[in-house]
Amino acid sequence: MGFKKQSELRRAENEVIFKEYNEALLDRVNAILPEANKPSYEIAFICECSEETCQDRIELSVEQFKRLTNHPRRFILKHHHEQEDIEQIVELLPQFEVVEKFELPPSTDGVLNRT
Repeated sequence: MGFKKQSELRRAENEVIFKEYNEALLDRVNAILPEANKPSYEIAFICECSEETCQDRIELSVEQFKRLTNHPRRFILKHHHEQEDIEQIVELLPQFEVVEKFELPPSTDGVLNRT
């Protein structure tokens, strides 16, 4: 099926870039801090929304981050950052929400798009 509009694709690409950043952050923290390998260790991840200027943080344990973002179509967002035309909320937590894309997110070149 694919994304209907170019703007939907650009927003989905931005979310993928933020997710890749968070995954790389987790890898770097694990390499530097041995205690970060514990499932209960907390890290301030960035919001994985589509807004290229968003710098909101979401504090999660390593275990929680891995569990919530295990699926390639799932992303962690601050409340009210979801885009209803490309994703739906699948889990609502006190400090953030988990959304799932309607389509499999695209691969990216690592450059954020203007939204």
